[in-house]
Amino acid sequence: MIAWSGLGTWSGLPVFAAAFWKSGVVLGAALGASALLRRKSADLRRLVLSISVGAMFVAAAVAPAMPRWTAAAPAWFRLSTSASPARWGQPPGPVVDKETGLLPAQDHHLPSPQSRIGVLVRLPNRVPVMPLVWIAGAGILLARFLVGLCELRRLRIASRPLSDDGLLAGLGGPGHGRRVSLLESETIGAPVTWGIIRPVILVPARFEHLPPEHRTQVLCHELAHIQGHDFLLRVLAEVARAVIWFQPLMWIARRQLREEQELACDDRVVAAGGKSSAYAKLLLDWNGAMSGRDALVAVGMAQRSCLKRRLYALLDLNTRRGTASPAAIAALWFAGLATALPVAAVNFAPEAAPRPRAEPAFHAAALETRPLRSSVAAAPQVAMTGVAPDDVPQDRRPHRHRREARTN
Repeated sequence: MIAWSGLGTWSGLPVFAAAFWKSGVVLGAALGASALLRRKSADLRRLVLSISVGAMFVAAAVAPAMPRWTAAAPAWFRLSTSASPARWGQPPGPVVDKETGLLPAQDHHLPSPQSRIGVLVRLPNRVPVMPLVWIAGAGILLARFLVGLCELRRLRIASRPLSDDGLLAGLGGPGHGRRVSLLESETIGAPVTWGIIRPVILVPARFEHLPPEHRTQVLCHELAHIQGHDFLLRVLAEVARAVIWFQPLMWIARRQLREEQELACDDRVVAAGGKSSAYAKLLLDWNGAMSGRDALVAVGMAQRSCLKRRLYALLDLNTRRGTASPAAIAALWFAGLATALPVAAVNFAPEAAPRPRAEPAFHAAALETRPLRSSVAAAPQVAMTGVAPDDVPQDRRPHRHRREARTN
């Protein structure tokens, strides 16, 4: 068994606790609103989750310039702020009795902590435990994210432009003013798209040999991702997950955002005139084509994580497939910022410890002077006779009898 001696305190715990509850309020509100909108369109739920992620970044950016609202910390949020907190791996020190001011009696028969521990590892004092743990978790997730971006760059370099440039012309090139590049590659089995300023649609080889209906459905799905800025929102979600990886609601929101993005794009395909049954068969044919590539940052139509839910939604005739109106988008952004900004400005301050009540001064004076006077007065008589004057019987007091005889 190994014990760590000298391990520093959990410095930075209030910062992580504040990030935990503030992000929890925003994400919890977004997930709750998404659950209430389960009967609405997937595009509206995607918008709610996307705004919650964007509102957290906006709140974090403007929080230093916002006025601070300080409130008393509730009971569940109070943290120990003792001057010398106990360190993990070290036994707590003895507790002094407040009434007597003495240490409790120690049982010398019990083994000491060092005798119960096999190896004692000494570390420097003040090791920042919490920052190191956070850096390790954030570093792993950011490293995976960067590896995914490098893989997308490698795919783009290894791909070649599609020979038929007129495939996107029939769809009007709806890239919101952005030029969309259509590439093909033999290393993938299903279409994917990525890019913020210059989006890319990467399709598998022999894409031109698919039926025209299937090609239209695939391109409509990928262009819907570009119109909804899904890649940008997925990047923000990945960065937010790496920063607040200790928040479980962030993991849930990230996964649900990916599912709602795919459902919203499927609804766009059906709303554009595609047959639900033919499109569902196309998804089943490509099921497993992106095996091992679900961790890609790019958005694609053949992700296996939510295939069953997508098939049910495609075959359900009662599913609402509308898109959010500009008024709904503005209202949701207002609600998201109205929730995130005040929460970012709130700070909890620990309550001041109650000051101990001072005892009256005359009690202390009496305790100090009364024993002193009695001891000083009785000290000479006790030294001569060995017995206190009050304890000598009357018949053994010779000086008193002599004084009475002389007076008679």
